[in-house]
This record gives sequence, structure tokens and C-alpha cells, in this order.
Amino acid sequence: MTPLPGSARRRVCFPFVGDSVGGSQISAAALIAGLRGSRYEPLVVVHRDGPLQDYLRQQDIAFEPLSLPTFVGSGSQMTDHLGAFLRTTPRLAGYLRRREVAIVHTQDGRMNQTWGLPARLSGSHSIWHQRSMYAPSRLTHLTLRVSNRVLCNSAFVRDGLPAAVRDKAIVVPNPVPRDPDDTDREAARRICLQAIGAGDDARLVAFIGNFTRQKRPDIFLAVAGQLTRELGSGVHFLVFGRDRDQLQSELEAQAGALGIADRLHFMGFRNPIQAWLAGADLLLSPEVEDAFGRTLVEAMLVGTPVVASDSGGHREIVRDGETGFLTAVDDVDAMSTAARELLRNPASAARIAGTARNWADGRFSLDAHVGAITAIYDDLLAPR
Repeated sequence: MTPLPGSARRRVCFPFVGDSVGGSQISAAALIAGLRGSRYEPLVVVHRDGPLQDYLRQQDIAFEPLSLPTFVGSGSQMTDHLGAFLRTTPRLAGYLRRREVAIVHTQDGRMNQTWGLPARLSGSHSIWHQRSMYAPSRLTHLTLRVSNRVLCNSAFVRDGLPAAVRDKAIVVPNPVPRDPDDTDREAARRICLQAIGAGDDARLVAFIGNFTRQKRPDIFLAVAGQLTRELGSGVHFLVFGRDRDQLQSELEAQAGALGIADRLHFMGFRNPIQAWLAGADLLLSPEVEDAFGRTLVEAMLVGTPVVASDSGGHREIVRDGETGFLTAVDDVDAMSTAARELLRNPASAARIAGTARNWADGRFSLDAHVGAITAIYDDLLAPR
């Protein structure tokens, strides 16, 4: 992209708390990197020391530290929120004026609520980007209405917004850039087999997600038990993720009861995950009400077929029978049947994986995402 004729680059501020790195931050970082050389100049602000700063450095993204005593939305009482408004709003509005910011583009609840009012008071435009399920409250409802634009990463997320803003919310899928160097699936498979000590003829089924009830790791294990009974001991199950809700001991006990403890491998958190995904024969995603389903797209882009629950944002990524399979929520039999057919029929699995890869490469590319976002910026800043 080139700057608009006769105009300087317009500055877009991206504020972050800084204490976590998840799908929202990864997607935003991809957008920020994609804006380089465009007519918009990213200004990245990080409030707290934490993992996000390390991640931004790895991505070669410059940022400015800006400490805040609190965030709007912290605390449980309205007096807490009013106090946060009073302590943060003047400072942030002044910062935006000094830095001549045209647009404030926030990515999560705390930043949406903390930066929306300062943006409007400073004369900047405000974009509220909802990348997770909307959590209704009087405070979020009020601060949401302050925003000039509302973006959602899926129609599922948009449908959860209050009626007053739902119709004007714009759906822009998260970017999931494809590795320019195609992943060598055979080399990735050898790495996976070596990591778990399995033979060359093993088949590998993956689960990726932090251990929470929403992610349904127990359903994955139930499917694993059924696949083992139907296909034998040659199938191994790789579980990637952090034990966020302290469920691992419970899952280990379940695996023992199912008789699959020797074929279940807790792999921990791995980043980047793409090479591990490429080494798997199949990804199972029983998660419910996921806002987007980034892992499904990552699997598609490396050629790994997917079976997912028919829930949330999964429906906007998986076209049942074409780019993967969707099964009813918590239906162990249905998910086992779909997984078994893909494992038994490599030609069918390869056909579906190829279709999915081509579709995902166009639908979720960084270029498509940056183009959609800059069109929204252009419209927001156009003279009225």
C-alpha cells in the first residue's frame, strides 16, 4: 500500500494491557505488522511488563511502555469504575493529542473500556474490536456505545452483541498468515514420533487448547478411547496446551480408566504450533462456543484435516464434508465416526485437506485482513 496522495500517514494507536498473549494479541500483531509501509502508522502502547512485550520483540514490533494505575473495568463496584475513569481518562486523552492519533483501535475488554472515552475526548476515532464473546454489563454497554465502529472476528461474536449495536457491527475474520515456506509434513511427523517414542506406522491425533471445561479435553479423551477400541493401539493422542484450570490429574485418571494412558501424551504449550500440527494425521476440536477457532485454520494451512464441534465460530471455518467435518456438541460417537473415516481413508483425508488449505489461504490471509481493516479506517476518516 502507498500513502494517500498529498497526505501524511495517519497514526493508529493499538493499546494493550501486556499481561497475556492469546489469539487476540496474535491477530492484532499480525495486523500491525501488515500495516508497515501502508498509509497508516501503528503506534503500539503496552501498559504492563509481561509476555506480550517479549512476543512483540520477537515479531520486531516497536512499542511504547505506558504505565497506568488501573484499568476501567477492574473492580466490582461502579465506584471502582468511576474512579478508574477519573484517574486514566485525562492522561490518555492528553497522550493521544500529543501523539496526534487519528484512530484508537482496541482489542480486548479492558482496553475497549479504558481507551474509548479518552479517544472521543481527544478528537480521535475509536474502534472497539470484539474478538471474544461479549460479556454484558451496564459498563460495557455504555462504553460500547461510545465507539465509532465495532468490529467482530465472527458472525457468532456479532450475534452476541446488544441489539443496539449488532446491526452496525462489521465482521472481519482474524488473519492467520500462511508460512511462506511450506511445512514439510514428513519431517514434522518424524519429530512428533520421536518426541513420543512411537513407531513409524503410528497414527497421530491432536488436541490443542488450554485445559478448560469450554475446550472439552474430556470429550477428546472419550473419543480417543473409542478410536482405540475400534482401530487398535497404533493410534496415539497428542494433547497440547497449558493446564489453566488444573484438570490434568483428572484427565490422567480418565485416560487410565479408558485404558489409553500409554497412548496419551501431554505435550505442554508449544509455540509455534504449526510444525506439530503438520506432524499430526488429524486435529480434533470438541470445544464449544469458540469465538473464532484459530487452530482449525492453522491446521488447514499445514494440510491437517479437522473434525470440530458444530458450535460457535467453528461453523464459519469448517464447511461440513468439504473442508472438514462438524459434529454435534459433546457427541462422542459422531466425532469418533468422523475421525475414524478420515484415519481409515487417506485419499479422502488428503482431498478434504487440500480443499481446506486452498480455501483458508484465501479467506484468512493477512492481505485480505489488512485490506478490510484499512477500508474501515478510510471510511472512518473520510470527510463528511
